[in-house]
Amino acid sequence: MRITVVDTDGLVLADSREAPELMENHRDRPELLQARREGSGKALRYSKTLKMRMFYFAHRVDGDAMEPAFVRLSLSL
Repeated sequence: MRITVVDTDGLVLADSREAPELMENHRDRPELLQARREGSGKALRYSKTLKMRMFYFAHRVDGDAMEPAFVRLSLSL
């Protein structure tokens, strides 16, 4: 399982597989767009980073002292 933490602007803050500073902005990823609207989101799609088909699940994390962030879990298919 891969774990990714993304801020509200789409900047990858942490990732269990890749260096965040080398990753492109995730603002428009379908699972994150859905999580922004509904609290959680999911998608089946190809990962350009890992070069394989993946299942993604994202959850919006809301805190009193911070803007929303997202935790995204993904599994290869």
